[in-house]
Amino acid sequence: MKGTIASMTDSGLATWSSNFAAQLAIIGLAIHVSPAVIAAVQQATTDFGNALAASTDESTRTKVTILTKQQMRTALLALISQTISLVNGLPDVTDQQKITLGMSIRKKPTPSPVASTPPVGECVGVSGRNVQFRVHAQGGTKRSKPPGQQGVMAYIFIGDAAPTSVEGWRSLGLVTRSTFEVPTGAPDTACTVWLTFQWVNTKGETGPAGPGVPVCLPALSPVPQAGEKMRLAA
Repeated sequence: MKGTIASMTDSGLATWSSNFAAQLAIIGLAIHVSPAVIAAVQQATTDFGNALAASTDESTRTKVTILTKQQMRTALLALISQTISLVNGLPDVTDQQKITLGMSIRKKPTPSPVASTPPVGECVGVSGRNVQFRVHAQGGTKRSKPPGQQGVMAYIFIGDAAPTSVEGWRSLGLVTRSTFEVPTGAPDTACTVWLTFQWVNTKGETGPAGPGVPVCLPALSPVPQAGEKMRLAA
């Protein structure tokens, strides 16, 4: 409700603020709102209601009463905004009490659990010393992520046998796409490149790393130098 109060009509604001002030008077002390704040909301609501009546009655409607009404509306909106922020910051206020006051309920953040299983990594292509990988959830589709996960932390190792923990790997950082290319930086000689992955949730927490996925890269053929003739097969 807080986000829409300022756009209410004058009559709508008068109705809403009257309920807010009345309910605040009933439950305010119980939720630790001070008597001074409760009294200020009641007074501002009354002042706006009186000013609104004077500005809409043909017998009292003048430029002065219209201006006064607008000033009372501005003051009431400011006080309501401050009071709602105060109530939202109180730890013991229930959602039902906020509804009684006419307030909207803040959406609770979606849980971001730490993944309990590692991603499945698959090599889907090789181009020179770059490898293309796809990651997805175990038992899921080829583009699926577990709930609350923003992507994967990727790690690389070049050698015959992969390390048994991520400490021995080189981090490639966070990857948020399900399919991506990795510049391995591998030597031109034949070698084995390993990649492993961890899910990363929206809070930056990582789950377990999966087993290393090996990619065997063949030796690269030497590129003829300038002025060197290519040897043709007989």
